[in-house]
Amino acid sequence: MKIEIWSDFTCPWCYIGKLNLEEALKDKNIQVEYIYHSYQTVPQGYYPMGESFSIYEIAKRGGMSDRQAIKKAELIENMGKESGVVLNMNDVKMTDTTNAHRLLQLAQEYDCQDAFMMNSYHAIFVNGQNIGDKKVLQELAAGVGIPKQAVDSLLESNNYLKQVQHDIKDGHAKNISGVPYYLFDDSDSLYGSQPVEAFRKIINKTNDKNVLKGVTCSGGTCKL
Repeated sequence: MKIEIWSDFTCPWCYIGKLNLEEALKDKNIQVEYIYHSYQTVPQGYYPMGESFSIYEIAKRGGMSDRQAIKKAELIENMGKESGVVLNMNDVKMTDTTNAHRLLQLAQEYDCQDAFMMNSYHAIFVNGQNIGDKKVLQELAAGVGIPKQAVDSLLESNNYLKQVQHDIKDGHAKNISGVPYYLFDDSDSLYGSQPVEAFRKIINKTNDKNVLKGVTCSGGTCKL
């Protein structure tokens, strides 16, 4: 089963949603191919490159009070616990995710997109690391087996920026206005961080379609 995911690195709902998706797949004998697409919840340049901000600083920018920001952080942390992870929202550093997305594009060439994204989520939301820090990105890339030379070359250039921009533009063309967004085998989709049961239902629905479809001979040829 091919599962395409549109997500951003500093989106806690993307992390929680992916954990719930993994839980829903645990009892399924399904081989999954994850394909990640870049999406930025705030555009490149909104955060000055190299700088980071607390969730409370960002909340104030959006007109939210400290009390409201604290309640939202607590809600996210409680949702995380239900999904089996302890999130430390007080330590989260909001920053520009462009370089991280460029590395995500590179990770696809080494078949390690999922590992890179999940390790990045853990670094951001559990360890409080700054995903905008090039040293952090180098460590995360090395941890999933991306060659140092390829990583350094990317970070010293604009390589893969066009691919990131294409993903974002394509997402907007598909009317994706927020993340996470999931597409199962080019047919069934889910929007937002969903509970485990919602993922189970759509996985079963998509898998049943594949079973019924089967393999056919047509046009004078057979698929072998």
